[in-house]
Amino acid sequence: MKNLLTLALVLSCALSAQVNTGSITGLVTDPANAIVVGATVTLTNDDTGVKLATRTTGGGQYQFLALQRGRYTLEVTAPGFKKTERGGLELKVGDRLGVDVKLEVGGVTEVMNVVAESPLLVTTNANLGTVIENRKIMELPLPGRNPTRLFQTAPGVGGINSDLGDLRLGGGRTRLVEFYVDGSPTTAVSDARSTALPSIDAIEEVRVETNNLSAEYGRTSGGAINIQTRAGTNQYHGSLYNFAQSDVLNANDWNSNRRGFAKAGFQRYYFGGTLGGPVHLPRLYDGRNRTFFFFGYEQWKWRTSDLLRSTVPTPAQRAGDFTTTF
Repeated sequence: MKNLLTLALVLSCALSAQVNTGSITGLVTDPANAIVVGATVTLTNDDTGVKLATRTTGGGQYQFLALQRGRYTLEVTAPGFKKTERGGLELKVGDRLGVDVKLEVGGVTEVMNVVAESPLLVTTNANLGTVIENRKIMELPLPGRNPTRLFQTAPGVGGINSDLGDLRLGGGRTRLVEFYVDGSPTTAVSDARSTALPSIDAIEEVRVETNNLSAEYGRTSGGAINIQTRAGTNQYHGSLYNFAQSDVLNANDWNSNRRGFAKAGFQRYYFGGTLGGPVHLPRLYDGRNRTFFFFGYEQWKWRTSDLLRSTVPTPAQRAGDFTTTF
């Protein structure tokens, strides 16, 4: 019984991460459209240099599962055929890409590069949703740098209190949305909001699933939001930022001007940084193409004052005289 329980726990962990990964599968054929058995298929992540290899099955098929998002290059070799390379394969969060390869007769030393192809279509599921890419994430001005404001830029997403994550996806009800960060569910049981949201600069990509969810999102009927955090690559990269607001640069508000009050003090700062790259220990370990790290930090400071208006009883009212009150 203990062994069965351990196995169940291991399998459940693997299943929860599938919503965060993608796959690339396909069929390898020759010029006569006959299947090619035993062809060597190599998939390389362009950012990290990590290589995966497999061989085509008896049906000429190959598959690479549990892939992280990124750009990939596919290479196929077989005796009697030219080596075929297909680059620029863009795999987004949760994508299931089908990439068929047709080999040409020739020597293995000859290389055929496929540089022009029609856009890849995901034909393995009918999910309706949108992928918000890193460039859009970094360029959009977001009030308070709250990631939940980012989700509302996707079609079919609305909300009442979006700052807290009360969103509606694809016409569904609020508090029925399932949140994932790197494939792990982060939805709170108490109020159905996300318990963990990375900072904007630590987010690589967001997939918003609104309708026709597949079985991997079986826990919800209101849509799913899958956040992919950034990761290290073979090149060191990072950022430093500070978003500042101060009363020195702000005008006085209308109510204070009307009453002749001075401008209230206000300072708000969001600052932090990121750093990622390969793990490299001089003379000990070179993690390029193998081991990577990514670190992100964000802090905010907020100091403000507000104008509050209240009513207190007059001396007559405190003595019980309300004749002049109304």
